[in-house]
Amino acid sequence: MRLHVKNARVYDPINGINGELADIFIEDGVIVEETHPEKIIDAKGKAAMAGGIDVHSHVATYGLTLARFSLGFPTLPQIAETYARLGFTHVNEPLATVITAAYTHHELSSIPLLDASTLAVLDMLDFLKIVRESDEKEAKNAILFILDATKAITAKIYEPFVSLPLRIMRRLGIEGMRMRLSTDTVLKFFSRLSGDDSVPKIHLHATPPLLKEDVSVLSTFHISHLGTAINEENQEAAFKLLELQTPLDLGIFLDEHFRTAEQNFRLATRREITPRGRFLSIAMNFSEPLIISKSEADRKNASEALQRTEMSLTLALRALNRLEGVCFSTDSPNGSLFHDYPKIFAILLSRENRKELKERGVELPSEEYTLYELAAITRSEPAAALRLDAKGHLGVGADADVVLYDITEDTPPALLKKKLSNCEMLIKSGVLVIHNGKLLTPAVSGVRKKTHFSHIEVSADMENAGKRLLNKKSFRFEHLRVNELFMKPEL
Repeated sequence: MRLHVKNARVYDPINGINGELADIFIEDGVIVEETHPEKIIDAKGKAAMAGGIDVHSHVATYGLTLARFSLGFPTLPQIAETYARLGFTHVNEPLATVITAAYTHHELSSIPLLDASTLAVLDMLDFLKIVRESDEKEAKNAILFILDATKAITAKIYEPFVSLPLRIMRRLGIEGMRMRLSTDTVLKFFSRLSGDDSVPKIHLHATPPLLKEDVSVLSTFHISHLGTAINEENQEAAFKLLELQTPLDLGIFLDEHFRTAEQNFRLATRREITPRGRFLSIAMNFSEPLIISKSEADRKNASEALQRTEMSLTLALRALNRLEGVCFSTDSPNGSLFHDYPKIFAILLSRENRKELKERGVELPSEEYTLYELAAITRSEPAAALRLDAKGHLGVGADADVVLYDITEDTPPALLKKKLSNCEMLIKSGVLVIHNGKLLTPAVSGVRKKTHFSHIEVSADMENAGKRLLNKKSFRFEHLRVNELFMKPEL
């Protein structure tokens, strides 16, 4: 359908449009200079943005299917509807390994409406020999091979070290000391690759121990969910990363008291803060199993949780000094479930919405986000981080993902959460999905969606590096490749 959205107050940081009245023309699923519309939508009094991009959200991590039916985690249609109502049209799954990538893409392709992408987690055990020998060329080829095989947008390092329990070392028949790789060694090696244009920027899983490392080395990576890793000891290191213009996503943490009822779910390893109510333990080739668990309030840790809430929100407000490279995230569901985004956005947009936090002892800076700055951390900067050139903006040639919110810079603070919880209108790939705040169910099934990934021309060197890296596993490397079927747009 050819659409004309007129009288919209547009917030588009990529094109430098800050609340100016503008018309948006759509044809064949993209934004065009002008068209003869079949339908005209009057957006007078509404704020227009590109579709939101969630840069770091666990929606297809291995093990979630079981958790959905046992812990109340949202189903795939519920995920799609919630994001649509929030005005988001793209989600990035941050935890796919070489082994689980096909499963992850199957899940992502089954979520209606949402475009998707994923990160391929690099197993440091696989890279042990490469790092020891400082073979950067082999590492580049291996990473590019993995990105192609898993159809990932870029690579992620979840555990920047090699340290396995003695029982596993014995099972592998390898001497313990030869199995060790220090965090410092791994970070320095991959930092040289992360700054190389031939390899997409590598993402790094933030943990409290990680923030004790050299921040000048950390700043060469994209740091994932930084706010969820902050504690009293490393807060200054986190702020230093902001000063160094480090690409990062915020990872805002909300204490149990401020979360929605749906937030009852956690992912962690034993090396991190282990949640209560363990439900599922999954071997992911990490040094510790991935734990999926029910989250329950713990009075002993209540003050620590409030402190983490204060520090992560403070990080987000201090980021206003330099928004370039800063993306919104909560490491959903770990910092907070995506249901809670409007509540967090309302807190960031207005000091008035921080009263409840203040009553519980949380003191935040006085800064406030504008709608333009909110569009930056939820649209333009995530698009840049994931290298999605046709997303995150409303310029000619962009994907026709457009959202209207019944909101202005003068909207009363008490209404912000409500207005951001249910957008007035959503256009996805040129199809009207939400109109007058109502989900158009028949339209949902007909919306084109696709998976974005790094398009790599695999050379013989890459293929050989991949074989050398993966042939020691108990399956053939060619069985790891994600089928192109998952990448094709649905009509």
